Amino acid sequence: MSCDLEALAGKLERRLAEAQAKDRMPGPSAALASGGDIVWSQAIGLADVEASRAATVDDQYRIGSITKVITAICIMQLRDEGKLDLDDPLSAHISESTHRGPTIRRMLSHLSGLQREPVGDVWVTMVMPSMADVVASLGDAELVLKPGEHWHYSNLAFGLLGEVVARLGGMPYTDYVDEKVIGPLGLTRDKPRLPRVMEALPQSRPAVGFWRADALRTLEGADRTEQLGVPARGSKARPNLLRMRCHAK
Repeated sequence: MSCDLEALAGKLERRLAEAQAKDRMPGPSAALASGGDIVWSQAIGLADVEASRAATVDDQYRIGSITKVITAICIMQLRDEGKLDLDDPLSAHISESTHRGPTIRRMLSHLSGLQREPVGDVWVTMVMPSMADVVASLGDAELVLKPGEHWHYSNLAFGLLGEVVARLGGMPYTDYVDEKVIGPLGLTRDKPRLPRVMEALPQSRPAVGFWRADALRTLEGADRTEQLGVPARGSKARPNLLRMRCHAK
């Protein structure tokens, strides 16, 4: 390791420790890539608080809304194949939608105006609807803002983009991601569902998710969130995220 990299590594280690303390994270993990190669990585804290298991750089973490990046890649692939135009209205590909204004481009940019979550109290009950239920309840989903005028984060919009991928790709969303993104990039430790990781990689060490509330609470039923269509929590090794980023360049 060069002197410059050693100095940078020291700074990164301090930043990681500061972030852990500030955001009350049980076990953060980080890595730095240069020229497509990982030149520094570190994990601190605990990957499983209840078992007092220390975090390592080989632990698998759920990646949450980073799956939206993967959905965007899939949409752009379909655009390149001529199967959609970014300015197509949502209703051109999901006929059940009666909303005027949301386009593929606006949905990708969080400018669709659609409400943040699927219809219902999904983050209260932690019972996520199937994509069929999400589509069936579209008539009750609100346009909370005029499309194209204001940025408004929407998990619902990206869930629907995942359904567009499935319909135009001719296969379930997770299969499309495996075939068109994960496979070609050689992201061997990536799986859309934690059980698949454990099946394919029995040596894998999944980190246990927690909610940050008054006290840390295990993220029970987290895998059920994948029923939404776009896996809300894919499982991905941190080095693979960097590899995907390097390929994206």
